[in-house]
Amino acid sequence: MVSPVVWADSNTELIQLNQQIHQLRDAIQQAEDQQNHISRVFKSNTTTLQKSEQRLTELRQYLAKQEAAFSILEQERNHQQERLAQQHVLLVEQLRAAYGVLREKGANTRWLPYTLALSQARFTYIHQVAHTLGQLNVKQQKMAKAQGALQNTVTKQQQAHAKLATISQNQQTVLNQLSSQIESKNAQLHKLLADKQALDQLVSSLNVPHIETAPASAAEASFVTLKGKLPWPTAGNIFARFGSRIGQSQLRYTGVLIGALPKQPVQAVYAGHVVFASWLQGLGLLLIIDHDNGYMTLYGHNQLLYKKVGDSIKAGDWIAAAGSSGGLGRDGLYFEIRHNGQPVDPEIWCTTKKG
Repeated sequence: MVSPVVWADSNTELIQLNQQIHQLRDAIQQAEDQQNHISRVFKSNTTTLQKSEQRLTELRQYLAKQEAAFSILEQERNHQQERLAQQHVLLVEQLRAAYGVLREKGANTRWLPYTLALSQARFTYIHQVAHTLGQLNVKQQKMAKAQGALQNTVTKQQQAHAKLATISQNQQTVLNQLSSQIESKNAQLHKLLADKQALDQLVSSLNVPHIETAPASAAEASFVTLKGKLPWPTAGNIFARFGSRIGQSQLRYTGVLIGALPKQPVQAVYAGHVVFASWLQGLGLLLIIDHDNGYMTLYGHNQLLYKKVGDSIKAGDWIAAAGSSGGLGRDGLYFEIRHNGQPVDPEIWCTTKKG
């Protein structure tokens, strides 16, 4: 019989551990809530930033087109100015020539009408060129004004974009810090949960009910003879292997984590009796099957349990539905095989190795 002092000490330590776990869970929950809030804002800002980048690109492209059009207009205006200057020079030369003819030949010369007609035509042409040049000047002024307004819009968009980019960068920094805090606290929590599990086992060992199990039939192979031949409890790839580190902590998995779809069927790998079917901190909805001769299989993080303590199980029975209970963070199944309380690598016991 266990000493009453040991019982009292165990319960006191268990109460203290539960308090520490509760405090850690509250701190993690607060950090995760803050992380979720910032993640939502960050996602919104990222979308806005992307739209801002697209808008800025469009504005820059439009500004480039405006500048190209302005350059063409400037070339045309310069060309018209050159033509106007040339026509002025020609007109002056023509008038000088006509004046010379008048002085030399008198008013009755037959060249005078021709000279006057040519001068009138040149006057008309000069007027047209001057009119065109005036229109180009007006158009150039309007375009310069529009270009200035567009450049101002681009500048404001650049400033807003830079400000938003800085905010997003700061949010990313905060998210990274929160992730580190949560990871650190989760590592502490895993350690506390491991200590609590050891105390739970000690307390449970004070009064563990013994369940009689029916012996395996002659046609049914014993658990130990099926080493390397047991089926996997559910389909999916392994994303945490036996012995791999849990997060950044020094703790290591004593089973495997199998990725699965929500409510994906979980089947018993061998016949036996259910000895545990309830919630366990860290593993969520957990079901344990006793297969006799010291062998047990554990199925954790389920979304639903379909069996209860004392139920007789056959190999292949649908015992649970995969999920993410107990803070797994993704849908899947935690699977352990134990012999005399010691965990063994499921990949050695089960059939084809998972990816």
